[in-house]
Amino acid sequence: MTGTVDFKHDVRNDIVICTPHATMETKDDFQEMFEQFDNYFRHFYRKMDVVFVFDDMRITGEMIGVWSEYRQRLAQKHIRYARRVNPTTMVNIASTLCSAKAKNKTPNGSFKSIEEAIVAIKADRVNAGIQ
Repeated sequence: MTGTVDFKHDVRNDIVICTPHATMETKDDFQEMFEQFDNYFRHFYRKMDVVFVFDDMRITGEMIGVWSEYRQRLAQKHIRYARRVNPTTMVNIASTLCSAKAKNKTPNGSFKSIEEAIVAIKADRVNAGIQ
């Protein structure tokens, strides 16, 4: 993978904003990206709420299933609530497939801005009686 992931912890809202910059063409690309996520999230010692900004991530069609697998692993290990901002069609399809397969049906959705995604996560917290 010739890419990186930018992470920003919005302390005020206790939400992590993740912006991957990559074109995902092989399973190794996903493993490398998963390791970046895993290394970042492990220092929180709990599941986090996350906004994924997909302005600069591309997934080739044959890799949709692989993205779904890695996204599910990431969700099981590190994510409580997640929202997407500006997903490409392939990212959106793969994320939707993953959500449908997930045993813990965490809310998911696509938004036009980080702010809209944060509002949705805050609503999930209220609905779940958290914070």
